[in-house]
Amino acid sequence: MTEAFRFQVNLAGMIDLLSNHLYSRPEVFLRELLQNAVDAIEARKGLDRDHQGEVRFEVHTGNPPTLVISDNGVGLTEEEVHRFLATIGESSKRDAPAAQDFIGRFGIGLLSAFVVSDRITLITQSAKSDAQPVEWIGHADGTYTVRSLKQELQPGTQVYLRPKPGSENWFEADNIREALSRYGALLPVPIEVQSGSRIDSINRIPPWQQEAGTPDERREQALQFGRQELGGEFLDAIPLSALEGQIQGVAYLLPFPVTPSSRQDHRVYLRGMLISEKDCGLLPRWAFFVRCLVNARNLRPTADREGLYEDETLEQAREELGQSLRSHLARVARTNPDRFREILAIHTLALQELALEDEECYRLFIDWFPWETSQGTMTIPEIYRRYSTLEYVSTPDQFRQIASVAGAQGRCVVNGGYVHQKDLLARLPEFFDDREVERIQSQDLADGFHELTEAEEQRFSQLIDVASQALEPFGCAVDLRHFQPIELPTLYTTNTTGEFLRSLEQSKQKSDKLWSDLLDNLSDEARVTAARQLWLNASNPLVQKLAQTSNTAVVKKSVEMLYLQALLLGHYPLQPKELILLTTGLSGMLELALGN
Repeated sequence: MTEAFRFQVNLAGMIDLLSNHLYSRPEVFLRELLQNAVDAIEARKGLDRDHQGEVRFEVHTGNPPTLVISDNGVGLTEEEVHRFLATIGESSKRDAPAAQDFIGRFGIGLLSAFVVSDRITLITQSAKSDAQPVEWIGHADGTYTVRSLKQELQPGTQVYLRPKPGSENWFEADNIREALSRYGALLPVPIEVQSGSRIDSINRIPPWQQEAGTPDERREQALQFGRQELGGEFLDAIPLSALEGQIQGVAYLLPFPVTPSSRQDHRVYLRGMLISEKDCGLLPRWAFFVRCLVNARNLRPTADREGLYEDETLEQAREELGQSLRSHLARVARTNPDRFREILAIHTLALQELALEDEECYRLFIDWFPWETSQGTMTIPEIYRRYSTLEYVSTPDQFRQIASVAGAQGRCVVNGGYVHQKDLLARLPEFFDDREVERIQSQDLADGFHELTEAEEQRFSQLIDVASQALEPFGCAVDLRHFQPIELPTLYTTNTTGEFLRSLEQSKQKSDKLWSDLLDNLSDEARVTAARQLWLNASNPLVQKLAQTSNTAVVKKSVEMLYLQALLLGHYPLQPKELILLTTGLSGMLELALGN
C-alpha cells in the first residue's frame, strides 16, 4: 500500500528565496503589503460598491521603530486566518480571475515582510460576518499564534512590523515615503504616510486622468508629469492607449539621439501599482527613442511582479501601442512641420526604421529625410526636381570613393550605405510611380570619362604598358582617360563580382586547406565576370609627369603607390601581397630618389 505524504515548507528557505532571488531589493515588502491592502479594499467593494477605501503607513520612532500598515478592506475571519496566512501558496484571491495579481493569488505577499522583520503581527476584523477580531503573530522560524480579541474593531486589517538587525533603514519615514511614491502613486485608493504629526499623501493623478482643455494644455500637463516622474526634459508627449490589456499612458520623446540597440527605462504600472522600471517588451522594437509611463488593467505580471509575461495579450497590446506612436508622428508630420523637423533632426534613424515598418509612415516621412549626395545634402523632392533618376551606391566606402568624380560630372549620386537607407531608396518606385531609382557602381562613372586623342595615346603608351605590368599580379587592369576633378590622379573601380572576389581572396588567407580549395573554385567562377580597373587621369599633372619619365623603375613604383592610394581612398581591405607592397613601397621610392 502506498502511503501519502505532504510537502514540508522550510520558511527560512522561502525567506531566503524571496530576499535573494525573487525580489530585486528589500523595499519590495512595502509594495507587497500595499498590494494586499488594496486587494482587501477591492474585495470589500464587492460587498459594498460605495465603500471608500484608504491605506495608511504609520512610522513610530523608537528603539526599535515600528511600522503599522492599516487598511479598511474586507478583513479576515479566524478560519480565513488559519487557511490563508498559515499555508504557503494559499490565498483569499486564489479563485480570482486571471487578471488578478499573480503574487496575491499565490498568497506570499505578507510573507515578504519576513525579508525585513523576524515577526509579523496582524490584527484583522472581517467585514463579511459578526465574528470577533483576530490577532495573528507569525515568526521567521515558521511558528505562529492565533487568538480572538474581545474589543470591537472596524472592518479592516493592521500589520505591525519591527526591523530585524540590518533592516532599520527601511523603517525610516523618508525611505518609506519614497518607495511608496514610486510603487503606488497611481493607485485609485488614497494612501498616506504618517510620521509624528506629519501626514503625506502619495497619490498623483496621471495625465490620462486629468481634465484639460486644449490639446496644447494636455500636452503641457503630460510633459510636466514626465519631468516630475521620469526626470529631465522631453521633445514631445505622445498619448498611448490599447484596448488589449486595457492600457493608457504617455510616451515621452527623448531630446537626444539613441541607437537601435539601446533600451529605455519605462514605468509600467498594473492597476496602478508599479511593476517595472525597465524595458519589459511593452513597446515595439523600433520605439527605442521614447520612454513611456503606462498603466495596464489586464496584463499578466511575472512571479516577482517586476516584468510582464510574453503572451498573446502582450503581443497585441504592443501592436496597438505602436499604432498610437505611428498615428501621432504621422499627424505631427501633416499638421506641425516645424515640430516634426525638430524631431527628425534628432531621431532620423528611428523614423527611418518606422518608415520601413509602416506604409503610411513611409509615404509621409520619406520626403523629409536628408540625404548625403555628391551635390551636397538634399531631400528626395529636391533631387527629382533636378534629375529624372535617383542614382545611389550601397556602401559609404563607395560613396566616399566616387563622390568627387560624380560631383565633377554633374551627377547626383546618393549615399545609400547607412542603416535603412538602401532599403528606403529601393522601395521608392513601390510608392511613387514617377520616381525612377538606380543602384550604380563605381565603374559606371567611367562612362563619363573622355577618350584620349591619337597623339595622347602615343604619348601615354609607355606609361600604360608599365602600369599594366605593375598591376597584373594584383588582377587589376589599367586604362587612361580624362576626368574631373583633375586633382584626383586615379580612380579604382570594380563591379559587384569584383568586390566579391576581393572578399574571397581575403578570406582565403585565413582559412584551412579544405576551405581554401573551395574558395579557389568560387574564385575561378568569379574571375570570369569580375571587373577591377585602375583609371589614370590624363588631366592630372602627376600622371602627366609620369608619362614623361623615362625611368621605368620610378614609373612602376609610382603606379604601385597610386594603386594603393586608390584602394585606401575606397576603404578596400588590403590583401597580404598589397600589405607587403605598402610596407616596401616607401623604402623603394626613397632608394630610387637617392639613386641607390
